[in-house]
Amino acid sequence: MVVCIILIYLIVEVNVTNKYTRKSGEVDEFRPTCKTRSWSQEAFTMSSQQKEPKICGSVVGHLPETYGIDISKLPRGEDRPWNQMKWMGKPARCRVKGHLIESLDDIYNFRRGWALKYVKDVEDEYHLLPWLLGNRVDLNLSKRREYLDLGANSFKSNFDDESTNIVNITRFIKETLKLKATDTVVVKMDIEGNEWSILEKWLKDSDMVDIIDELFVEVHYYHPSVRWDNKDHTRDQASHLFASLQTEGFYVHPWP
Repeated sequence: MVVCIILIYLIVEVNVTNKYTRKSGEVDEFRPTCKTRSWSQEAFTMSSQQKEPKICGSVVGHLPETYGIDISKLPRGEDRPWNQMKWMGKPARCRVKGHLIESLDDIYNFRRGWALKYVKDVEDEYHLLPWLLGNRVDLNLSKRREYLDLGANSFKSNFDDESTNIVNITRFIKETLKLKATDTVVVKMDIEGNEWSILEKWLKDSDMVDIIDELFVEVHYYHPSVRWDNKDHTRDQASHLFASLQTEGFYVHPWP
């Protein structure tokens, strides 16, 4: 019997508003008056010196700069200044939905603090805090705001099966919850390897990229430096999946 647990936290509307405030040193300028889903027309400006390279329109542009590189050939210590930043890694060269996002730390298995021995907890997530979408736009402006936490030790939700209480998670989001592009939707996904089939379908689903504002995913793969027993995918494939999602417009972070 398949055990499937879906934890869904419905965040009710609150009266407190968190107005977006310009952060000193931030490159883009964003002053929202309402939540917009037309990201290409979003109200932000970027200086001519900060224009993105043409490569940003492709998956290659969103791949980590260390993709496919032998880690033993990389400089260490003081020769890599971003390693001296305890919580905040290097920004990605390409934006997502017009906003800065963290560079993918593939050589650190997307666990920067733990890999650099800043923390003892392998699931430490503090390196994500500077890059949260809520630091750049006011997510409280939508009347409906939902947080979905998907987690299980065995998860198969690409189809409906009443006999085992399995639901198609994509259909559940669209038809049962009736989430729309005008809602604020944040999703965290840790479903023990089954994220691959779901996310590969979401890459082809323009509705999902519009519905989901921010996505956190623990992508499971095989690498000698991690303990997962997932022989079907490699770390490079995980990087490619994240890059593909970002290219399509998903503001996605690797969840530790």
